[in-house]
Amino acid sequence: MTDAELDAAIADLEELLNSGVTETSADGTTHKFDIAAARTRLAELKRKKRKRLGKKTGHPYATPTFGSGD
Repeated sequence: MTDAELDAAIADLEELLNSGVTETSADGTTHKFDIAAARTRLAELKRKKRKRLGKKTGHPYATPTFGSGD
């Protein structure tokens, strides 16, 4: 999974969870979302992103900053 795909997956799950939607219907079929599984997956993806950021910056809990650092 690329960084862009990871960001997109995180955004999709956050959008679903923030929407409050618990089920969807199409063509007479209803699908219920497993909200607990979605939250778990979101946490996993965020951990993966933090781990990648740590590898890029040399610190496992690093977050990127912008600017000259002065």
